[in-house]
Amino acid sequence: MRQSLTARVLLLSAVILSASGAAVVAFSAFPLVITFAPLAVPPEGVPLEGVTGGAPYVDRAEGRVPVVIMNRDGAIQMDTRGSTRTLCFQFGGAITVDLPAVAPQSGCYPVLLRTLLRPSPPQIVDLVDGETLDYGLDLYWTGTGQDGRIYDYVVEYKRFEGNGVAVSYSAGSAPSENTWTVSGDRPGRISVYRRGVKPQGWSVVGTYRLPIHFTAVRGS
Repeated sequence: MRQSLTARVLLLSAVILSASGAAVVAFSAFPLVITFAPLAVPPEGVPLEGVTGGAPYVDRAEGRVPVVIMNRDGAIQMDTRGSTRTLCFQFGGAITVDLPAVAPQSGCYPVLLRTLLRPSPPQIVDLVDGETLDYGLDLYWTGTGQDGRIYDYVVEYKRFEGNGVAVSYSAGSAPSENTWTVSGDRPGRISVYRRGVKPQGWSVVGTYRLPIHFTAVRGS
């Protein structure tokens, strides 16, 4: 994925950490197995817009990739770039569209998914059994726009704007039974990175109903 995408992720992480005013205690990262739920189907039988992933995403299933971990900041991270695994997006009726020409096309793409750190504890890794809290989540990919060109995209679920994702934790009798469930049915905001336009950089495409639901189970 392009350098601009990496730079945005690093800058976003720096802003979150500096805004928190509190140091994040690092710990040893551990692998996860992430499974996405099938698309929901309402009574009238019309599929909702959403994301699906097929078989579970397993850390280092192809040697070094994909990367599916609870990272050293205590957040869930799934990076399928460089692997054969993708995540499939199905875009339908948008709630708002500000830039229809560069709105993303449905398709399957390598992704970088990261839950965002809260300004105060607990982080996801510190949730206790039965606890549920809202977190932010960003999902990046490089895909095709309605104009047929290739762009970097991000869909953002922002806790502080009231459209975050709910994360629930369930402990088991063994670490391999520890399960985090991530779900959200609020509209996600999608932005596109454009070059050669003024102003150059990230622009909001619109907000889409893009339900997300997956479980992250501690791997071995």
